Amino acid sequence: MKRCPHCDSILKKNSKFCPECGMTVISEKIESVTFKKKKTKRKYSLVVGLVIAALTVFFAFGGMKLLGEIFVSTIDFSDNPSAISAASQSVVKLNCYSKNGEMIATGSGFACFADNVIVTNYHVIDDGVFSIEASTEDGHTFDIPYVLATEEAKDIAILATAVPHNLELLHLGDSGALQKGEKVVAIGSPLGLLNSVSTGVFSGYVDENGMNVLQFTASISSGSSGGALFNNAGEVLGITFASFEEGQNLNLAVPIGEAAHL
Repeated sequence: MKRCPHCDSILKKNSKFCPECGMTVISEKIESVTFKKKKTKRKYSLVVGLVIAALTVFFAFGGMKLLGEIFVSTIDFSDNPSAISAASQSVVKLNCYSKNGEMIATGSGFACFADNVIVTNYHVIDDGVFSIEASTEDGHTFDIPYVLATEEAKDIAILATAVPHNLELLHLGDSGALQKGEKVVAIGSPLGLLNSVSTGVFSGYVDENGMNVLQFTASISSGSSGGALFNNAGEVLGITFASFEEGQNLNLAVPIGEAAHL
């Protein structure tokens, strides 16, 4: 039995008006449904507001850049021009001069290990070289007055600047864990052409004077000596140093681990 909430009179079934006081009667079911709809709408508005606020803070603090970096990091180094360009900033062209100031050779080198160190091949700085000047991708030049260590048999030279060169230090990869067919990238200055880029694959290990050197197909030429050979993660695998003239793209690099030991 239903009663009027206003005068407590007995109501007929489905009656919308009280016969005694004439007040409109709204069922509790309708009131409950109406209340729930309003509550859900308020909750939905609150969630949307919180999402918008969170996105605003995310983008204000470099969220778009972070998303870009995450996306770029999923691309292989050999297929990523931006990553290759960034790595090129750490590779330098070496101009080698005689005692009387005549340029007698050019080669390549790269920033590694410490903020004043340049790694190259021993034969780049041998044979009458008196002074060395480095040229960077952005046109900056600096002198390299010191030789920290050399190992002629492994064709490695570790050079040093008088002050930090401010080049980003390249990360080292595991040159002993390569599989044939893996993509590689070579960056150096063949024939004096600053920081030319070539791509290829790892071909295998070759015994050279008792050292397992890396054989690869990325093109190099005279002047590429001392350049960096990268794996597909953008890590340095070795120091490019030689080619077999009798064949095509039979190129060699000293494992970077040899320089690390030195």
